[in-house]
Amino acid sequence: MIELNPIDSRVYDYFVEQLNQRDINHYNMPDLGYKQLSQELETKFSQVQKLLKDKFKYSILEFELDPSKQENLNSLHQRWVKLHKEFPYIKKIFDTKIPGALDRINVLIHSIEGLTHMIDAKSSNANEMIPNHFGTNILKNGIFNLSVAFQNLGRTSYNKWENGDTNQDFDLNNFSELSTTLRLRVVPSFQQTLPEQYQKWCNTHNIPCVGKEMPLANFNKLDDNLSRYRQLFYKNSLIENNFFTLE
Repeated sequence: MIELNPIDSRVYDYFVEQLNQRDINHYNMPDLGYKQLSQELETKFSQVQKLLKDKFKYSILEFELDPSKQENLNSLHQRWVKLHKEFPYIKKIFDTKIPGALDRINVLIHSIEGLTHMIDAKSSNANEMIPNHFGTNILKNGIFNLSVAFQNLGRTSYNKWENGDTNQDFDLNNFSELSTTLRLRVVPSFQQTLPEQYQKWCNTHNIPCVGKEMPLANFNKLDDNLSRYRQLFYKNSLIENNFFTLE
């Protein structure tokens, strides 16, 4: 269980209430692809570890790797960099024995970390939309751990700015309804002011200047629990037909 800190309690409570009333507060945990990536990393790590120990008598990778633990990935990455700095030609040597293994370790570390940077979870009725009675003042700019994914017909003001789209007659839509698809990010959250260039562009083209995200909540004490929370997502994604609810 992950404790949440709502961004705006009115909005969060309304959203959960609507989910419950519609009997769709049931989110399937998507397959993140963790199993394949973690198994490949363990294989490459074991191959490199063995070659370093047997041929070079070097113990820099002599530790037990658990790819679900962020602290293990951090340690492996640090050791990987140190290995390359101490032995600049190590890649050429390893590529004659186990081609691509050293480079692949680095790629896999970042790929596993990236699995929890953005997760879209669909409710039991992904097509259901909830009326937004709050308007655009609830939209924010930044990174939030739990937000409503944009599944609306049209473009947001921010998306129009990103794509140079000045038309607002038909397709401007700043979360006029709230989709029941959640966007989860297991990364440090932050809120920031709207870019000055975006604000100027909106003023020039008479387009509402509102936030990019529709946030619901952040994870409580994420800084202290980043590794544990990511591990929860990794392991729960391996369970078939697994789901979660909002409370």
